[in-house]
Amino acid sequence: MLHETNRATRVPKGAIDYLLGKNRDRPDARVVKGDAELSLAIAENSPHKNKFACGYLCFEEPDLSEKSKREIMRKFEECLFPGFDKSRYNIVWVEHTDKGRLELNYFIPQIDLLTGKHLCPYFFNSSDFDRVNNLTRQINHEYDLTSPDEESKSRPLADVKRTPKNIKELKEKITAELLNIPILPNQNDVCEALENLGYKIAKRKSGQRAVSKRSISIENPLGGTRNVRLTGALFCSDEVRDDLETPAQIRYKKAVREYPQQLTNKAKKLAERYGANDGQKPRTNAYELVGLTQRASRNIDECKRVAAETNNLNFTVNRVLRKNESRRATSQRYSQAIEQGFDSESKQLLENQHGGISKTTERCAENKSDLDTQPVYDVQTRDDNEQSIQPLSNKPSF
Repeated sequence: MLHETNRATRVPKGAIDYLLGKNRDRPDARVVKGDAELSLAIAENSPHKNKFACGYLCFEEPDLSEKSKREIMRKFEECLFPGFDKSRYNIVWVEHTDKGRLELNYFIPQIDLLTGKHLCPYFFNSSDFDRVNNLTRQINHEYDLTSPDEESKSRPLADVKRTPKNIKELKEKITAELLNIPILPNQNDVCEALENLGYKIAKRKSGQRAVSKRSISIENPLGGTRNVRLTGALFCSDEVRDDLETPAQIRYKKAVREYPQQLTNKAKKLAERYGANDGQKPRTNAYELVGLTQRASRNIDECKRVAAETNNLNFTVNRVLRKNESRRATSQRYSQAIEQGFDSESKQLLENQHGGISKTTERCAENKSDLDTQPVYDVQTRDDNEQSIQPLSNKPSF
C-alpha cells in the first residue's frame, strides 16, 4: 500500500464527480464511509480559498475484507488528525476497484467545524511525509500487503505523472547513460558522472548545487527555462539508499519506534492552531450547512418561477396594448371615412365590420390604468422571518 495526494482539480464538484460519476453511477465505485453529498455541500460553502483535500490509498491487492478496510481508514484518519475529535472534521471514503486493484479515495473539506478555521490535513513537508510513510510501513507489515519499499519495486528512474514527452525521453536517455557506468557508489559520484557526460548541475540562489536527499536537478539541455529534476533510486542520497537496502523487518521496527512521537508532535501543532478538544459542540454543524444550501436552492427556484410568471404577464399586456393600438388606428380611419361623407350603404358596412370599436378601446385603456396602479405580487413576511412572494387574488383580467 502507498499513499498519494490528488491535486488535479480545485473544484469540489469536479472531485466528487470523478469519484462517483456525474450521475453517481461510476462502475465499481461505492461510498465506504461518510456522505458524499454532505461533504460536497460543506466544501462548496467553505469561505476559504482551498476548499478541500483529496488523495487515495493504493493497494496492489484486488480487494481486502471490510474489517481491514475500516481499520486502515481509521488509522489513516488518526495519522492526519491526531488528538482531534471526529466531530471537528468531515471525510468521505470512496472505494474504486475498476483498475484491477483496490483504491480507497478520501475527500476532506478543509474547514474546522468547531472554529471555522482553515484545516489542512496534509502539509507537503518532511514531518508529514515521514509520519504517513511510517504508518504505511506498519500497515503493510501488519496486514501482509505489498510494499513499495521492497527492493523489487525500486526503479532507477521514478515515473513522474504529467511529464512532457520530450522531458521524459531526456530522463530515460540520461538514466541509460548512467547505467552503463560500472560503479556509482554515492550521489556525489552520480553528479560527477552527469558533468562528465556534458550535463550541468543546476544551482540554487545560494550558489549550492540543487541536490536533495531524493533528487538531482540539472539545467535543461533542450533550452528550456525550467530545470530537469531527476528522481529515483539512482539519484538518491546515501541515507535514502541505505534505507531502501534495509530489510523490511528493520524498517518496520524503526517505524514503530518513531511513529508515536510523530503523532504527539502533530497533535501539539493542531492544538496550538485550532485549540484543544474541550467538549464544545461544533459551531458549524455539517447538516445545517446542507440545510442552508437546500434553502438557498428553493429561494432561487422561487425567484425563477416568479420571473417566469412576470414575463408571461408582460407578454400578455404587450399583446393587448398592440391590439389596442391597432383598433385605435382602425377607429381613426372609420371617423375619417364618416367625415368624408360615405353613402348610407358603405357606412352600414363599416359599422358591421368594426362595430363596438370605441367600447373595446375604452375597456383596454381602463385595464391598462388598473395594471399601472395595482401590484401583481406582494412580498409577505412569514413567522420564520423569511420573505416570500405571493400572487394577489385580484389580478387584472382582460
